[in-house]
Amino acid sequence: MTRSKVGRLILLLGVVAPSMLAQRKASLDPDDLQIVLRSATNSNEFRIGEVIPLEVELSGITNNRYLQPCALFREVNFGFPLCRFLSRWSFAISPETAWVDYTKEFGGQGVGGGPSFEIPTKVLTSQPVIFSYYLTNRFGFDQPGEYKITLKIDIGLNDPAIPLTAHYDPALKVQSVTVTREIDLNIVPADAEWQKEVVREGAEAWFGPRPRAVDPPSPDMLDYQQAKRALCALGTPDAARVLAKAILPSDYEARQCLEHSRNLSAGIDEMQRLLVDPDVAVTTTFFTALVQFVNVAESKKTGGFTPPKTS
Repeated sequence: MTRSKVGRLILLLGVVAPSMLAQRKASLDPDDLQIVLRSATNSNEFRIGEVIPLEVELSGITNNRYLQPCALFREVNFGFPLCRFLSRWSFAISPETAWVDYTKEFGGQGVGGGPSFEIPTKVLTSQPVIFSYYLTNRFGFDQPGEYKITLKIDIGLNDPAIPLTAHYDPALKVQSVTVTREIDLNIVPADAEWQKEVVREGAEAWFGPRPRAVDPPSPDMLDYQQAKRALCALGTPDAARVLAKAILPSDYEARQCLEHSRNLSAGIDEMQRLLVDPDVAVTTTFFTALVQFVNVAESKKTGGFTPPKTS
C-alpha cells in the first residue's frame, strides 16, 4: 500500500470511527428516550436496615417509537405474564462487598406455577410513567459507606405496523435498546432508638388487626404495609424474633422476611424456643420453615446453599 493510500485510509477512519461510535451510543442510549433513576424519598441517605424505595421515570419524545416496559420489577414467581416484549432488568452495586443479594444468598427464586395472563401493549409518550421498586426487597447493606447502584433495562422498539391491540404472539421478534442509569446511595449507621421504634410498630402491624382493603388503599393500610416492610428490612435480632413469632399462623410473608434477615440465627433460636413452649400451637408450616432456616444457616458455614428436602 502506498503512503498516499495509507494517509487516505487514516483520514477515512478519522471521519468514520467517530460516526460509528456516535451511532452505537445512540442505539444504547437514544436522545429521545428519557429515563431517570432516583430515590423516592428525595434523599440518597439511608440507615442500615432502612427501606430504600427507588423510582424509575420513563418517557419517549418520539411518538409511538418505544414500548412501555412490561412486567418491570416483577419478582413474584406465580403466574406467567405474556408481553409483546418482556423487559429485562438488573441491578448492580459497587463496591462488590458489604452487601448481600438475597436471591443468590438463599438459592435464588423458585419457579412457580399459575396461569398465563396477557398484559396489554402500551407505548411510551412524552407523559412520563413511573415504576417503583424497593431495593431492599432484594439487597441488604451490612456496612456504612458510599454505594453506586446501576440499573440496566431493555426497552422494546415498537413496530407501527402491528396494532397495539394485537394479541400476544410468541413468534414475534421485537428489537430493543439497552439503557443504564446510576444513583449514589449513602448508607449510614442506624441508632438504637430508631431500631426499637421500627420493631415496636412492626410488631403492632404483624400481630394487630389488618385494615380493611379498599381501592385505593386507605392511610391506615399504607401505614400497616409500611410498618411490616420496615420490620422486614431491619435485620436486627429483635426484628428476627418478631418475625419468628409471626410465622406461627402460617404467614408466608413473615417466613420470607426472616429468611432474608442478617440475624437469622436469632430467629432460629426464637423458633426453637416456641417449638417446645407448651402454650404455643406449632403448625407443620412452622416446623418446615424452621428446618429450612437451619439448613440455610448451616450452608453459610460451608459456603453453599442446599435446598431442603420436601415431601
